Amino acid sequence: MGASASQKPRMKVQVPMISRPSGSSAFEFVVVSSLRAAQLMRGCTPRVDAQRKVTATAQLEVAMGKVSKSADGNGVIAGLED
Repeated sequence: MGASASQKPRMKVQVPMISRPSGSSAFEFVVVSSLRAAQLMRGCTPRVDAQRKVTATAQLEVAMGKVSKSADGNGVIAGLED
């Protein structure tokens, strides 16, 4: 059963790759991003353009240095001053 003439081919959307900061390990980037994503899902205000999914927004915030891990070591994300 091939594709019928009425079906249009899917268009692929190019999504830019989000790279982790050079000063952090992959593990730290994932943990901080996931904690920030949880905050965003609870209603925190995004610090970057929020036209993406929550997880991508969180990763972008971490990559851009808008958020980081807290100094108190309890894993809560602390906002950085602009």
